[in-house]
Amino acid sequence: MQRHSLTKLIFPFLETGDLYAWGTNANGELGITGSYQLTPQLVPFFSGKKVHQVATGGYHSLALTGNLD
Repeated sequence: MQRHSLTKLIFPFLETGDLYAWGTNANGELGITGSYQLTPQLVPFFSGKKVHQVATGGYHSLALTGNLD
């Protein structure tokens, strides 16, 4: 499992490519519903996609998907 985080957001992703998120979600940064998540939640947008890398900013987050061949 790799993890990328700032002080308010955490995005671990597993070797399977599944992306989870928790933390502050005031601006939708997590890609899930709710204003604050205390426990890891699967980010539904990335279901079936392999996440390789995650980057976060103050009000956004980005994920790199694909085979990277």
